[in-house]
Amino acid sequence: MSYKPQHISFASSAVTVDAFLRRRVPAAACSPAFASDVLSPLGVDAALRTRELSSLSGGECQRVALAACLGRWGEVDAFLVDEPSAHLDCEQRVAAAKVGHVLFFTVHTVHVVQT
Repeated sequence: MSYKPQHISFASSAVTVDAFLRRRVPAAACSPAFASDVLSPLGVDAALRTRELSSLSGGECQRVALAACLGRWGEVDAFLVDEPSAHLDCEQRVAAAKVGHVLFFTVHTVHVVQT
């Protein structure tokens, strides 16, 4: 199982997003399919990947953590994602809901799930 908690803090981490993903999901981080199917829709682009985790906004942290969780696709049977849309704006919430994998998650905004 791959789990992404609701509350995420990278406040004291001087590691870049790219280094974090390479450490957390090494096989996926190097995969072109991961980049096109997960990172791109979540808005984890090349510019964001060069930034230190401690410099990210709440929404950026959420997108990186969700990408790290989904990067375990093929390794695990289930994903448990708590509040995947927390700290995301409306467009990002819709994009996150359409990443294309089967997830178990909790939300308080039903319209996100219905889109």
